[in-house]
Amino acid sequence: MAGPYPGYNCALYVVGTSTAMSAEACSNVTGDIYQITSTAKRILDPATAVVVWDNGAPAGTHTLDYLFGKIEFASTPTTPITVNSANYMPRWEVTTGRAFDLDGSRTIIDDTVFSSNTHRSKDPGLKTWSGSVELLDDGYTDYDTGGTTLTLEGLLSDGTAKCLEIYIGGAGTYWRGWVLFSKISTKTNVDGQAVCTASFTVAPQADSNGDVVVGAAWSDE
Repeated sequence: MAGPYPGYNCALYVVGTSTAMSAEACSNVTGDIYQITSTAKRILDPATAVVVWDNGAPAGTHTLDYLFGKIEFASTPTTPITVNSANYMPRWEVTTGRAFDLDGSRTIIDDTVFSSNTHRSKDPGLKTWSGSVELLDDGYTDYDTGGTTLTLEGLLSDGTAKCLEIYIGGAGTYWRGWVLFSKISTKTNVDGQAVCTASFTVAPQADSNGDVVVGAAWSDE
């Protein structure tokens, strides 16, 4: 992800209503890693079981990347690979976006003990992401053009985690994370635009078995 990349090429997206899919084709990425071919269906709903088939039969041992629709097999599959059943999250562009902040952090734990050495000992702890998006919006713009309603005020009010995408234009890379919106504020002045700022923090999600499987990641990680 070399740069520089001009900010005006960036974009923001948020997901809409979980939607069923079946017999979805997958393509080989590298080695034993495959990915859902349709770019519109790569964000998988972790709350719904994902059934993968290999050559028309249930696939062998594999792991799922719910953020980017990838499947990594423990051994070389026969192919073709298909997602026999799952739910994906359609993504909608936040067309009023104009700025964003994205901060990744990790707690550093002090585990120094008596008579250990002359310097403190540190261990990496838990990792998280947080940030904000700035919009020319009042919080009630509906970004879901598919028939349902998707507004920032709605996301704040119902407290439901949604997948947010921050696209770095020109780089071809993007950050995705399941987030909760914690605050929405609006400001302006006499000679400016009314600007809405929505703050968020990553809220990792569990799969249909109750295992925490998805938080946030960059597309090239």
